Amino acid sequence: MNTFNDKAIQKFDTELTSGNVKAAMAAATAKSRDLWQVPIDHIQVVAGFNPRIHDDAYEAHIEDIAQSILDNGFYQDKPLAGYVATIDGEQIIYVTEGSSRLAAARRAISLGASLETLPVAVKDRSTTMEDLTIALVKGNNGKPFTPFELSIIAKRLVSYGRDAAQVAKIMSVTPNYVDDLLLIAGAPAKIREWVQSGQLAVSLAVTTMKKHGDKAVNVLAKALETAGKSGKVRASAKHLPGQVRTKYLKKQSAPLFTAVDALRSDPVWSKVPDEIRTRIDEIIAGVPSLDPT
Repeated sequence: MNTFNDKAIQKFDTELTSGNVKAAMAAATAKSRDLWQVPIDHIQVVAGFNPRIHDDAYEAHIEDIAQSILDNGFYQDKPLAGYVATIDGEQIIYVTEGSSRLAAARRAISLGASLETLPVAVKDRSTTMEDLTIALVKGNNGKPFTPFELSIIAKRLVSYGRDAAQVAKIMSVTPNYVDDLLLIAGAPAKIREWVQSGQLAVSLAVTTMKKHGDKAVNVLAKALETAGKSGKVRASAKHLPGQVRTKYLKKQSAPLFTAVDALRSDPVWSKVPDEIRTRIDEIIAGVPSLDPT
């Protein structure tokens, strides 16, 4: 089982310097058709660039693609996007879009697939890290990014100087949602993990953090515990401690009214302090009559 770990993604600040594409491909003995056919061992991943969290859902996704590759081969019409960078004098071919397919191809090979090269479309050398990040969002046609993964992208785009409105346009969401994503990106680790796993919606996490501050983790933990007791994996507003109490009081209001009304006819009623009796009498007097007339 994979554990939640977003440290490398959260602190990602790598800058790549454009390299020589032809030199890199020659060194990799890559062949060019309509696309570069690059030996898999020469395709590398920029650590932390892709915001995918390698949890169980991600592993299942990779397994599905790997099985497809075993059954049908690697689809040549779905190439990886790559970028050639100069690292310590060497020309390195990095995947910038399609890292899941690269991981699945490697897994398929380990399971017996006959696969030596992958199609790679190389980005122009004028491409910036900001451009690559935007392309990561726009070019994602496979497994949708989770809200937490989107929060990492939003945080990164803001670090490149984009405001909430610009990030919203890139992501095709509202500026308010971008603000919420940014709050999630900076949330305590447990809340980030719960959002990533789908146990919490962004909206519930955000409203709870705004309302309870440093107590939010404990409040949300209790909500998840309550949800679990009712057979739910995902917590909602009704599972929050205050809402649970309100729901219980509402449910018990009629029995409570009946009990208090009966108490008023009991001899012990005379021993109740006057101010309390007065308040109870006022409340009961305000209860609408059931008489339709």
